[in-house]
Amino acid sequence: MFGPVVCVSYLAAASLWKVPCFPLANQGAEVQTIEHSIAADGPMVAAVLAALDVPSLLLSNCTGTDVRGAEVRRWLQAHQVATTATVTGRLNTPQIVVVADDTGTRT
Repeated sequence: MFGPVVCVSYLAAASLWKVPCFPLANQGAEVQTIEHSIAADGPMVAAVLAALDVPSLLLSNCTGTDVRGAEVRRWLQAHQVATTATVTGRLNTPQIVVVADDTGTRT
């Protein structure tokens, strides 16, 4: 029998901002919706493995004591992801913002 599948990844709170189109340089765009999730691929792979009852372990950075860190920890718990990530004494959880327009372009 083998041990758990190890997923090595950074861990961050993610936000997907939907805009109708990307603005020109030094211009703005209306954000139509914001969806909250997590990043990166490692936590998502670990969640899929857990759903398939495959033992896995996420090796990642820690989260902060802020609201986004609590959201990330709730997501990991809800998806039964075993992880080395803990809460640190720092306030800020790493965050990433992905912007997508109506044509599907993302950055």
